[in-house]
Amino acid sequence: MRSVTALVVSLLACHSLAVAAWVQVGTGSGEARVSIVEQSSSGTTFVVDIPGVEVAPTDVDGVTYSRVSIPGAVAATLEEGKPEVPMVPVLLARPTGSVPTLRVVSMETKTLSVARLYPLQPALTYSQTPGPFVVDGNFYSGDAEYPSSRAVVVHTATWHDLDVVNVQVYPVVVRPARSEVVVTSRVTVRVDYSGGEYPSAITEWMQPMYRRLIRNYGAIGVGPGLDYHPGTRLLVICDPEYQANSELNSLLSTIQSYGYTTELMVKQPAWGSTTIKLKIKERYFDQGRVLRWVLLVGEYDEIPPKDHYTKPEWGQLSVPLSDYWYSDLNEDDLGCDDYPEIGIARLSPVAGDGGNADLSQQVQKIRDYWGGIAADVWLNKIALVAHKVGVATGLPPICWTLSLGGIC
Repeated sequence: MRSVTALVVSLLACHSLAVAAWVQVGTGSGEARVSIVEQSSSGTTFVVDIPGVEVAPTDVDGVTYSRVSIPGAVAATLEEGKPEVPMVPVLLARPTGSVPTLRVVSMETKTLSVARLYPLQPALTYSQTPGPFVVDGNFYSGDAEYPSSRAVVVHTATWHDLDVVNVQVYPVVVRPARSEVVVTSRVTVRVDYSGGEYPSAITEWMQPMYRRLIRNYGAIGVGPGLDYHPGTRLLVICDPEYQANSELNSLLSTIQSYGYTTELMVKQPAWGSTTIKLKIKERYFDQGRVLRWVLLVGEYDEIPPKDHYTKPEWGQLSVPLSDYWYSDLNEDDLGCDDYPEIGIARLSPVAGDGGNADLSQQVQKIRDYWGGIAADVWLNKIALVAHKVGVATGLPPICWTLSLGGIC
């Protein structure tokens, strides 16, 4: 391990500015860079390069704190009241069933003089407002380095065809009593895999997403499986009220004519969200994981979403209502593994006598989209999911989705 001569940077000037100051620590410019330097079924070696950090002042109750960030990184969700530090996420494909272990091979660092880093605040639910400012006074008066590790394995999962491992790299380490941060400008990390082999082939339509998000996907040497396997591609679960809807059935016939096997499943009165998910999992696993989309047809009181979806690591937080839960089909003792296997969508007709007419209108909009419509009508109006206005700061990244390609 090689340590570069400490660089002491005075940041007093930037406390009078409203914008972040750039501090060069490595080579080049721009975002954090992740490079794969070695890949095999026994392990992956990668390098993270940090060109520089941005330091910005934040005043709270008359005290000026410094926020250190890295372009291309995100804020690490670690311990409340201790410094908020940036994190570079690295997602890797691992051999099926393997157990990953991590070690830091080498690193280069620079030491910066930065006083009092801003402490991580509690995450907020959608109905909460910020409480008292949280500061771990014992930590800030001590000299323990934080975080104690430069890189860790935080999560393993199965994402459709591939087992994956989430690695978090922490390029900024805080020394509070010295008013210093140690920035790792370059770190080499090795992740070893115990047991397992990569699959011989993966589902063709998953390839673009794997390439985009899995850092070592291009190096594992796995190609697409091109053999056709029969089974349901689109599963529609609908309330009995809509099973005879002519527009819905016509839409499914059209999709079937494109070569995608469709199935209409009528939700029974006794089915709750757990039973509905069991039906989805049966189709997915029993037919060789060829299921690609699930379309729910009905309002929440007709086709219920998962109620208060939560996980142990979220603490007291939960997602009040979640359709995403239906798309995450690989589970362990703690619940879903946070990687969706299928695409999920819902058509929500209005309740009451107008439900079928409203459903027909929604289906017709899908057909209009397929057929091409003028850009000056409803196509240029879109509703985007976002945090509640005014409480975005501090909201946890507990619910995220990936577009698996869809029909609506």
